[in-house]
Amino acid sequence: MAPVTNDPRGCPGPRLSAAAADRRSDQRGSVVLVALCLCTVLAVSVVGFFAVCARTMELSNRSYVYTTSLLLAENGIEEAMWSLDQALNTSGYSWTGWTLATVNGVPTATKTLTGFTTNTGLQGTVNITVQYYNATASTAYTQPPVIICDGISQVSDGTQIDKQLKAIVKPSPLFSNAMGSTAAPNAATPSGGYYNSSHVSFYSDTSPLVDSYDSTVNSGNYTPSPATTNRSDQAIISGPHLSLSNAAILGYAATANSSGTLAQFNASGSLKGFSTPGGTQVDTSRETNNGNQNAFSIVAPSGAGSILPVSGSIGPGYYYYTSGNYYQGWGNTLTITGPTTIYIANGAEFEGSVVISSSSTGPVQIYVGDYFEVNINLNSSGTGFTNQTKSPANLGIFCNSPSNAAYYWSNTPFYGVIYVPNADLYIYGSPTSRLYGSVVAYHVISYYADFQLHYDLNLRKTNFSMINTPYEVTEWVEN
Repeated sequence: MAPVTNDPRGCPGPRLSAAAADRRSDQRGSVVLVALCLCTVLAVSVVGFFAVCARTMELSNRSYVYTTSLLLAENGIEEAMWSLDQALNTSGYSWTGWTLATVNGVPTATKTLTGFTTNTGLQGTVNITVQYYNATASTAYTQPPVIICDGISQVSDGTQIDKQLKAIVKPSPLFSNAMGSTAAPNAATPSGGYYNSSHVSFYSDTSPLVDSYDSTVNSGNYTPSPATTNRSDQAIISGPHLSLSNAAILGYAATANSSGTLAQFNASGSLKGFSTPGGTQVDTSRETNNGNQNAFSIVAPSGAGSILPVSGSIGPGYYYYTSGNYYQGWGNTLTITGPTTIYIANGAEFEGSVVISSSSTGPVQIYVGDYFEVNINLNSSGTGFTNQTKSPANLGIFCNSPSNAAYYWSNTPFYGVIYVPNADLYIYGSPTSRLYGSVVAYHVISYYADFQLHYDLNLRKTNFSMINTPYEVTEWVEN
């Protein structure tokens, strides 16, 4: 009988005890258990990793879809803004492609844009709602249009993601500054002598003044003292380069030029508000390098009307003059009794008197194609423009000349706006010269006068039909 052996090769050897065999069996069981635990941990880790990857991919896809929906909503805002601009500035615009209705008493335009597809297969739709779509230049500030756009993205499983944008829009302010140059922000300093050293220049042996008031309060009356209720320090002069000589600007200087200099002040110039400490000439907190002045297109009026006379009474209505240059000589008085549009194809020179009646209920807008001149000598019988309504929003002079200068010289207070974005404007005057309103030109020069410009804050929310002013977003909400 062969000897008992525990050697796997069959070699004889000592027999293991039962206890030793049990220990080896326990060791083998422990190894299997550890292997099973490791496999379990590995499996859980792999499952967790794939779950995290799947969740990350899901969040990434959802973020992508949200972004796509937001872009769709922004596309709807642009579509609505374009239509609003057309309705504001284009006569007869009919909102073609939109559905017009009154919803809960609110004039509402709606439109749906479809056919959007991304390269990943997303299908997009935009639902656009424009409340108060029928706003006009006169109502858009008190009841501005509201745009609501829903950008909807649909994924392959049919799930829809909706992002909504809500925007309140108002016309861009045309006369946001008291006196502004439309020259580009980096435009070089003009050349041509002493009077052309800056884009906005004050040259005087006396003390020019620029301040502000609001023609809609205090019965429209400007008050000269800071202690009274209708005078403020919110006036702004803007341009690539400014020069102040003996001038006091109760407000702000907004300018930036290629040399990096904010503003050029001579020893006696001042820029300050009412709270500026005594003796301080320039309050640097009132300087800014954001000196842009909006310059929008002037629209030449047209239509059936009457030839513009040099004297007599006209208005309301449309009047034109196309036979060469319009000239109103001394001793002539032209009275305008209501909202009136005047078209002068070439140059215009006023040496008599133009009176806007106090009974006029709307603006008198004068378009001049070439040069413009109001030339009132102290010894003449003319008075220039007399706006009896004392509302600067009721008189606008717009000159579309690309080069010829415009001149204003009068001893009569002027209530209105002068807009000459492509040419130089020279302002002369006398010790009684006062301008209530705002002026805009490529280059503005005031000199040899105790000139005072009282900027009307109401002009920030006043538009004229001769200017294509686009809408701008004043409030933005994302849902």
